[in-house]
Amino acid sequence: MTGSGLLVSSDSGATWSDATPTGVNLGVFGTLPIFCALDGSDAWLAWVTATDQYGEPAQVGVWRTSDGGRSWTKTATVPDPSEAIPMAIQFVDTEHGWLMMGLIGMAQSALLFATDDGGTTWTQLAGTYAGTLDFVSATQGWLAFRGAAGGGEGVYATTDGGRTWTLTSAPFLAPVGGNECPALDGFRFLSPSVAVAAISAASCGGVGEFEVWMTSDSGISWQEVSSWPASTTTSVSCGFDVISATAWVALDCNSTDSSVIAFDWTVDGGADWTTLPAMGLPDDDSYATFAFADSHDGFELPPFGPPASLNATSDSGESWQSVPVG
Repeated sequence: MTGSGLLVSSDSGATWSDATPTGVNLGVFGTLPIFCALDGSDAWLAWVTATDQYGEPAQVGVWRTSDGGRSWTKTATVPDPSEAIPMAIQFVDTEHGWLMMGLIGMAQSALLFATDDGGTTWTQLAGTYAGTLDFVSATQGWLAFRGAAGGGEGVYATTDGGRTWTLTSAPFLAPVGGNECPALDGFRFLSPSVAVAAISAASCGGVGEFEVWMTSDSGISWQEVSSWPASTTTSVSCGFDVISATAWVALDCNSTDSSVIAFDWTVDGGADWTTLPAMGLPDDDSYATFAFADSHDGFELPPFGPPASLNATSDSGESWQSVPVG
């Protein structure tokens, strides 16, 4: 996904082609459209299709493909009376999915919708916090969020598809060394019981800490498995990708311009880490999206597009090569 188009590859990233739904303008509101792929065939995209008299979102459309992006069908139009922008869409199978839309000007509030027919009809669920949504089945899921300046934090769990939520343990969101603003860098359930979360406590200034936590009991309890000091005077944490239960990567960014300067890798569940300086990335990679398929292969997707090329790595981010698009 880029700032104005959706790209697809069927040869492990060697070549890419435009798979944007016909007539869909993805380059509005200055943020990325919302996209999720269930597999190589089924995927969904949600974005604003109409605005009100003030130019704010008034309607959100949902598109679906079942042939890997070669053709798309608009499955639904979701009313948006609260001027919300799509934040996340997730499907766990071809029928069950969720759409989260964040309320403009209300950082911790969102509308949550669910579908059980592949996105044809959507039902609005009870109001919820805006955060990281992660479902593992049609019924079981979690929502992690962090309020500003200690204004609330938590991980909520649902066992009925998001209709009701229960607050669970979230020690990794507590203040770190007196720092009230840890940022949630990553949060992912790999199974109904196992999950990994990462936070950076340097987001409010001063010296903080980067931490990785795990749970093996569906979030009932969490254990810290890795940590190291972090300081805004040198580099800051700017992302975290969970590839498996043992392989994770943390991104180090320049504290001045947010460009990625290194990748911190572990392949043994946080026992050992290797730092690889990023070579060959453009100077303007601030806010780019990094996606790793495994502990070696990954891609950098530029934040604004359409791009003439993407950057790819086959050595865990140590070196990067340009891959033409189209």
